[in-house]
Amino acid sequence: MNFKNKTVLCVISHPDDETIGCGGFIHRLSENGIKVNVLLSLKSNGPRSLKNWDAYLNSFKKACKILGANPIIYENMFSEDLAEQNFWKLNSIVDEYIKESDVILTHCPLDVHQTHRIVSRSVEISTRPIRTHKTVIFFEVPSSTDQGYINNFQPNFYVTLEENNVKSKLNAMKCYKNEFDYGRCPEDLLLILKVRGRQIGKKYAECFKIARNYF
Repeated sequence: MNFKNKTVLCVISHPDDETIGCGGFIHRLSENGIKVNVLLSLKSNGPRSLKNWDAYLNSFKKACKILGANPIIYENMFSEDLAEQNFWKLNSIVDEYIKESDVILTHCPLDVHQTHRIVSRSVEISTRPIRTHKTVIFFEVPSSTDQGYINNFQPNFYVTLEENNVKSKLNAMKCYKNEFDYGRCPEDLLLILKVRGRQIGKKYAECFKIARNYF
């Protein structure tokens, strides 16, 4: 898949999703001169997030800087618990940035987390083939994508990572110290990168599911 001269948009539900799901890939793209934007369109409503929202946003900005991405924080974003009832408003926000992009990275629609599914659905609607031809790629979020009764995330696209890509991903995750949990701390993310790498005979890798692509 050729990303040269393409603009990549990563559409996420929460700060840290970009790092956990595709931080290594984002860093590899950016170090090769490819523009990557990360769109945060919803406000997290968890107790820690609400209490320290400004600090959470600063962590998001710092993480994106480490990865070489441009953070986009929608000015009038609403809380994630209102996302479903305000779906079309959310979709209009997402659609605005998708129009200016070539490749979209986003959540898997089969993710256990409801807000992840809503954001993925919004991307699906904005990239209907009859209207536009955008490449859409799903990433995995450990402790969320893999927590259903059946793990339906079946990767068909692997990105080999070098030591510097891995280091940048883990350093970006360290910006979110309050979000560390099983499957989401730097140590666990490193284990996952090693497992995905072993699956393709490499030291480290991230894996994805290509949802839409055109030749």
